[in-house]
Amino acid sequence: MNYYSIPGIGIFGGIKTAAQLVDLLNECDAPSCLVTPNGDAPQWFTSKAPVMSEKDMNARLRPEDSIIFSLPSNYPEIKKLPAKIIYHCQGHDTAMFQIADDPDILLLSAWNLAKQELESHSGRKCLDTGIAIS
Repeated sequence: MNYYSIPGIGIFGGIKTAAQLVDLLNECDAPSCLVTPNGDAPQWFTSKAPVMSEKDMNARLRPEDSIIFSLPSNYPEIKKLPAKIIYHCQGHDTAMFQIADDPDILLLSAWNLAKQELESHSGRKCLDTGIAIS
């Protein structure tokens, strides 16, 4: 299972981008869901993404699962969880370089400049999701 952890459901482009990626993964038969602090779903756009709470995710999480996140400040807590970790860079924050330094984290980027900077900094491949807010 792929769990995309988002910090809330407010009107921010990163929230919608996360839901769009979850929708795309599910369309490709890669089971995925959004994870919000209380399990509430964003109501300001349409998405088919299933949603669960952080508590429910933590109860179900297995080492073979993946957690996707995009808010750099969530990294220290997510790093402690027993799953594969994927950082989906959606913006530019110097904290992204600390995440890129962690060889255990798969790097994704929603835009080309961040992809280039992450690759240049880390010397590792960063996959470009190419997902823009629609």
